Amino acid sequence: MKAFLLALLGAFLALPATSQAAAARADDELRARQAEVVRTIGVVRHFHPHDAVVEVDWNGVLLEAFLLAEREQSSPGFADELFALLDQVAPGLKRTPGGEARPELTDIHCGDDEPRIRWLHRGFGAAPLAESSPIYSSLRTGRDGPDGVIDLADVEQQLGSSPPLEWTMTLDDGSKLSLPLVLCDRQARLDEDGMERLAERWPAPNLDGLSPAELARLDVAALWPVLRHFYPYQELIEDWPAALDQALAEVDAVTGRTEHGRLLQRMLFHLQDGHVNVFDLRSDRSGRAWLPIALEAIEGQLYIAESNADGDARPGDRVAVIDDEPAADWLARELAHHSGSPDWRAHRAIRDLLLGQRGESVKLMLARGEHRFEVELTFEADQQMQAYSHPPVNESVEGIIHVNLDRIEQAILYEIMPRLVVARGVIFDLRGYPSGINPGLLTRLMNEPGHWEGWMQVLAARAPDGDLKVAGRHQWGLVPSRPQIRAPVVFLTNHRAISYAESLLGLVRYHHLGTIVGSHTAGSNGNILPLTLPGGFRVIYTGMRVIGPDGSPFQGQGIAPDVYARPTVQGLKEGRDEVLERALELLADN
Repeated sequence: MKAFLLALLGAFLALPATSQAAAARADDELRARQAEVVRTIGVVRHFHPHDAVVEVDWNGVLLEAFLLAEREQSSPGFADELFALLDQVAPGLKRTPGGEARPELTDIHCGDDEPRIRWLHRGFGAAPLAESSPIYSSLRTGRDGPDGVIDLADVEQQLGSSPPLEWTMTLDDGSKLSLPLVLCDRQARLDEDGMERLAERWPAPNLDGLSPAELARLDVAALWPVLRHFYPYQELIEDWPAALDQALAEVDAVTGRTEHGRLLQRMLFHLQDGHVNVFDLRSDRSGRAWLPIALEAIEGQLYIAESNADGDARPGDRVAVIDDEPAADWLARELAHHSGSPDWRAHRAIRDLLLGQRGESVKLMLARGEHRFEVELTFEADQQMQAYSHPPVNESVEGIIHVNLDRIEQAILYEIMPRLVVARGVIFDLRGYPSGINPGLLTRLMNEPGHWEGWMQVLAARAPDGDLKVAGRHQWGLVPSRPQIRAPVVFLTNHRAISYAESLLGLVRYHHLGTIVGSHTAGSNGNILPLTLPGGFRVIYTGMRVIGPDGSPFQGQGIAPDVYARPTVQGLKEGRDEVLERALELLADN
């Protein structure tokens, strides 16, 4: 009897664990079906050449497919229903059971004058996700483009010899789904009756009626396929399916706009791209202000670099606690929400800390030696305070002119050019983004015309899953101009130099126009690609591939300095700009 009671008790205690395991298994299976929705629809949406693919409301299709994933819990049953759904949008799909050879697609036998229809994605430019762009586009052959009808022969020349005519993917139930990448015009046509049927079958859904989690899932489903098929640095993502699974696993925790945006940030983290940003288009950003301090990350710790705050915050003070959270924990958590090189991610995290709602405050526990004390700082400044905020033009050492390209205007630069021509040394400060300066500055340093050939590359997708080929190359052509700056020139840089600043520095490196002093740049260059998601968020990331001056990979690497120099804690305490000091030392030696 005692043994029976003990066995009964053991079985009773095991029930919760068994139930939890079953629930976890059911959640995993549901996410697997949801991932299949995202992967399958993403391929059909962006590569099937039928007119219906352009006309249908994909938000409605995705929402219906997600409902199927919840309702059909067996893999074969779900695969049957998903195929039946897609067959209404993408005629010509074929499916075969697992273990059989992939299905034979209908032969492409078009009439002599009949156009063949195929997608040409140069970067990515498909509406409504992508905005119209002179650089990126998603158009179909045999259909009207900005310059008339696109010819398939021209497209295939860009894509290389014999681009694939079909694509086959394996579904979770083991069956194979194949879709044509090319159709004859008559096969791809959708008449007016067909358009009406599509509009009746999938009317525009009421997205405002979705829960925050449902809206976030829809954004994941819209964003992931674009990244998977068209991101120009496919090799940087080790496991694309895992990135999708992680995002879908976090969707149910989304309860509002903040969590929604943070989920998208974590999803884009995998790109290792400093251009990544997420904007909530429904957020009111008026009334924003900055804390009256500048921060610097040194060896994983945050330090005050400049301060205009009332109270006792001084340069060199270490930030120990942020609103009751250890600063090291805060920084580690925030770094996971920003993409790019490590120093750039720290820069973005610091920026988020310094920007808030005007009038609100943040509490910091500062450490100065063994002494710890608390300060409360208010978001009140109209502009972000920068460390080492030098004037546009400075001559602290006679004959050596320091030009802060982050602050100077082009007109002022032309005015001081006579001084630069006769200087015994010039320092151009590129520790930031020189939005007011054009590349013509560099022509004053060149002895002969120069080109950095093909360093910006627009990639075209031959097929799904990141099968990309260079379809366009861009470069800057520079011709020397007068008067020439003959004195030794130093360029200062660090992790805040991104994009356009890195283009300038790349030309400096390639043409040997000066000595670069400081630390690695951010490592993200090339025109951005903005996407507007159905949930009311806009995300941006790098849309083209950029190579280094020597042909080496650039993304995440950036421009390395010729002479390495970084701030130190002691230098912050003493109010010194050690990077500028190193440049002055080099020029003094000359």
